[in-house]
Amino acid sequence: MDDNTEEQSFIPENELPQSNKFSEARLDYGKAVYRDVCCAIIYYLCLAAVVGVTVWIWVSRWPEIEAYNQHMYDNAELAAEQNSTDLNMWPNDMDYTGLVVTLVSCAVIGIVFGFIWLCVLRCLAGFIIKVMLFLSIALWTAVAVLGFLDNEIVVGVVGAVFAVLMLLYTICIWGRIRFASVLLELGSMIIGKFSGVVVVQVLTVLFTIIWFAVIAMCAWGYFIITSGDAQVTDEGYIYYNYDPNGWVIVALLMSLYWTLEVNSNISHCTACGVAAVWYFTPRTRALRSPTYKAFNRSMTSSFGSICLGSLFVAIIEMLRALVNAVARGERNICAICVRCCLGCLEWCVRYFNKYAYAHCAIYGVSFFKAAAQTWNLFSNQLIMALINDDLSGLGLFAGNLCSLVVCGLSGYGIAYSFYKDYSDPEVKEVLLYSLAVYGCIVGFILCWMVLVVVRSAIVTLFVCFAEEPAILANQRREEFDKLAEARPHMKQIVENIEPV
Repeated sequence: MDDNTEEQSFIPENELPQSNKFSEARLDYGKAVYRDVCCAIIYYLCLAAVVGVTVWIWVSRWPEIEAYNQHMYDNAELAAEQNSTDLNMWPNDMDYTGLVVTLVSCAVIGIVFGFIWLCVLRCLAGFIIKVMLFLSIALWTAVAVLGFLDNEIVVGVVGAVFAVLMLLYTICIWGRIRFASVLLELGSMIIGKFSGVVVVQVLTVLFTIIWFAVIAMCAWGYFIITSGDAQVTDEGYIYYNYDPNGWVIVALLMSLYWTLEVNSNISHCTACGVAAVWYFTPRTRALRSPTYKAFNRSMTSSFGSICLGSLFVAIIEMLRALVNAVARGERNICAICVRCCLGCLEWCVRYFNKYAYAHCAIYGVSFFKAAAQTWNLFSNQLIMALINDDLSGLGLFAGNLCSLVVCGLSGYGIAYSFYKDYSDPEVKEVLLYSLAVYGCIVGFILCWMVLVVVRSAIVTLFVCFAEEPAILANQRREEFDKLAEARPHMKQIVENIEPV
């Protein structure tokens, strides 16, 4: 995770100008102070417990699992025999070269396109945001027109209402686009220069996939060992009566939700730390491995804070899952209201945490102290933060959509070049469209993995500029002037502050 630099000399983090607003030493990586340690210990114990139970189930109860899997395969063979179908329906003469080339190429194109979009945002962020706003208005207008033409009055009215709302929203926030576009340009520049944060994002996603597999193996093994003895139907099918303990399922889901949140926030805090180092470091001073140091803080001194904030979101997600399970198939108004409230609460907590973690990354404070700092920030800047996130999100989402289209067309084109002369037209058609869909999905996901860390950089830049604009004015005057041009009152505030 070596990072590119364009500065000329190195400055230790403990020599950076200190905050005029907070007492904590900003970005002091040399003196680690561990925060919320108990929560980190509990998290590690939960991981160890799940892994230990999974290993115990699959090692000590393997004969039962093997017998169960064999019975399931026998059922599939029996069903195929009764329906006169073949379990192996894929042609034996298939050349897999084109398949492998398409799978790999779409993945590479998705990642490369993400970095290309970073360059595009550095030049055209404002233009892209405006295009997306006008496109939203046009799409809702089209929905309204088509609805009225087809005599679908409800669809037409809904489309018209949303078109008008989007138009009013665009008019109201038009003057804020410049500020959001400058932050988007700077965030894209930081991530493009210090691409190690993308590596961290990829690693957290890979760990998430691995943890999905561990949870799935644990759940699968647990269902098997609690299924009782095998029974046979009159048709010859083998079945089991499953009797799992509900609390075990809740514990597994809780572990899954908690880990997903922790992994996501590790990447977020790392990107926040890198963006903060860039913000507070003078242009003439070098940035030496900021990604490694920010990642190290996320995994050590700030890890307990990450676990604590993630736990709150995981609990809400768990409650939503329980409510959905209990109220499945019911149209009870109370259940609908509860689900709606939990969904809104989850969004609010997740959004709040995003800014709280920025304070953790910058100052190394505990989660609750970061939450207090975030509350103070939101008391003055919440509306601006919401608008800025929405507008910058439009620019990033546009990149994901473009990657989806490019990778989908690439998947289809590469597959067509290999299988255009394939003898079976049905298999050929299924293969081409399947690989095109694969390209769309993979392109969207991998481009998102590159661009999502830009959101973290933007959050950090917003926090730093809102709380300590004078630092940027002294350290990086050119970038400050761009932001101050969009928010002139910030320049007036800085002029009344003594130089840092």
